[in-house]
Amino acid sequence: CRLMPYLYGAACEAAHDGVPAMRAMLLEFPEDPSCETLDRQYMLGESLLVAPVFSEDHTLRYYVPEGTWTHFLSGRKIPGGKWYSETHNYFSLPLLVRPNSLIATGACEDRAEYDFSENATLHLYELDDGKSAKCTLYRPGGEKALEVEVVRHGTMLHIAAADGEKPWTLLLHAIEKVKGATGCTYASDRDGIMVKPEDMKSCKIELF
Repeated sequence: CRLMPYLYGAACEAAHDGVPAMRAMLLEFPEDPSCETLDRQYMLGESLLVAPVFSEDHTLRYYVPEGTWTHFLSGRKIPGGKWYSETHNYFSLPLLVRPNSLIATGACEDRAEYDFSENATLHLYELDDGKSAKCTLYRPGGEKALEVEVVRHGTMLHIAAADGEKPWTLLLHAIEKVKGATGCTYASDRDGIMVKPEDMKSCKIELF
């Protein structure tokens, strides 16, 4: 249920652009030869890698493209460009967040139907210098409710939002502290730094 804003966004993008929500690895990584024949894992939208467990002994082998990926459920960092062999149970599986990703989660955990733009949390993962990450939240019916982009220049994060009318927060994963901020407040969280924009339009964060 927490991932419904992201899943609904992927469905809206599929309807608008024709790119499927479940994507072959080759579609997202056409220049990686290791992705050419992968048929037991896929990208769910552009930012989540899923490797289902098909064996009776709960073991699997999967490939992670280049970059530092993050296990969505545990927060564990996973270096890319290599294969992994793991054993999982009924309550776990490889669900990895692509680096330079901004993923929306919702405020409701007990049902799948709710206002996805209400008090949403946007999770920023491994944003490299010179890169940007974008996220779009949609209303029922497919209209855009909020667009947020985060751009990194050196130690500065520039955050800009459009179309948003409801409060939202930004969680900077794996960042323990920041040097300063403009246009927002921030506080430590177990997963990083939680940022709350003051006017819901733009703010800046300076990292160490």
